[in-house]
Amino acid sequence: MIEEWNLPKDLVLLDGDGHTWIALDYSDRKVEPSVVLLESESNTCITLAKNFEDFIALIKPYDEVFDEDDELREP
Repeated sequence: MIEEWNLPKDLVLLDGDGHTWIALDYSDRKVEPSVVLLESESNTCITLAKNFEDFIALIKPYDEVFDEDDELREP
């Protein structure tokens, strides 16, 4: 997928659809990569977490984020 979508070689793709990817980014370090959101068309890269452990800590159960009408809860 990295070659097909012409993405940087130092990524390990976790999920995506070709246009947007969540990936482990090994470009700055070889241990504990950051977790990034990559927009392949605009070549934009946003750091979501400094490592995978911090990324997992950000994940919340659905009912903590959305109410019973599937509306986003206010923080």
